[in-house]
Amino acid sequence: MGKILTPKQHRAVKKLVERECSNYYRGSCILINGGIGRCPQLDNKELCCEVRHATLYVKESFFNEAVLPLNENLYAELMQSTNSMKQCERCRQSFTASSNRQKYCKDCAAIEQKIKDAARKRKYRGKAS
Repeated sequence: MGKILTPKQHRAVKKLVERECSNYYRGSCILINGGIGRCPQLDNKELCCEVRHATLYVKESFFNEAVLPLNENLYAELMQSTNSMKQCERCRQSFTASSNRQKYCKDCAAIEQKIKDAARKRKYRGKAS
């Protein structure tokens, strides 16, 4: 049995499938029965449901490995363990930390770096006078 998605996560998965999945075409999955079968990620409220159909398994593993990582926040929520997830100190969103010292998500890290650089340069200019 797969992870049950919240309504917000389910909407994000549907949007991701419709925009990014190369096997999605007009509501159908081209891997399932030659494009006749409905995309399983659109109908299910679970991320990876147990299904015995081989092509459906291929579709879901393709989604988990190729499409889901395109949305980093959703991927972190659904696929990563809670130990590797942290909360950004600036925006309070969850993100996957690449090291144990990381405090900010990728977007906020760039902003914080600019703030710290400006403060360091102001301090240096003040001493030079």
